[in-house]
Amino acid sequence: MDFSISFLQPNFLGWLILAILFIGLGLPLGTDHDYRRKWLGLAIRLLILISLVLGLSGMQVERPTDDITTIFIMDMSDSVTVEERHRAETFLSQALATKPDNDKAGIILFGGDALVERLPHIDSTMPILSSIPIPHSTNIENALRLAFALLPKSKFMYRVDKLK
Repeated sequence: MDFSISFLQPNFLGWLILAILFIGLGLPLGTDHDYRRKWLGLAIRLLILISLVLGLSGMQVERPTDDITTIFIMDMSDSVTVEERHRAETFLSQALATKPDNDKAGIILFGGDALVERLPHIDSTMPILSSIPIPHSTNIENALRLAFALLPKSKFMYRVDKLK
C-alpha cells in the first residue's frame, strides 16, 4: 500500500516533544502495588496528547489514485445566451457519454452563486440541470473554489478547457 503523510501546520509538531516531556514527568516510580493502573493512565494521557498534537498539525494521509475526477462548471447567468447554454449542455452530455467507466464527473452551475448539480460520480448519464443559481451576476471565483473543494485530495493536475 503506497501512501504519504503530510502536515498542514507542521509548526505544531514541536508541541509533540513538549507533550512527551510532560508525560515523562508523570512516569510511575517505585514498586507500588498499583503500578499497572498508573502505567495505563500514562499510556492513555500520552495517546490523547499525541492525537491532539497531530490533529492540530493537520496530519493527512494521502494515497495516489489512477482514477480521474473531472468537475464541469457551467455559467448559468443572464450573460450567457440560450444558444450558448444549449451548446454547453451538448458538450457536457457528450463528455459524460465518452468518459472512461471508472472516472468520476461532477457538475457545478454558477451565476451569482455556485451550486453543486451533481457530486463527482461514475454515472455517465446527463442529469436534468435543475439548480438555479442567481442569474443577475457572475461569480466564477466561487465556482472554482467549490470545484477545487470537490476534487479528491490526492496529488492531482488541473486542466482548464474552453469551448470554441
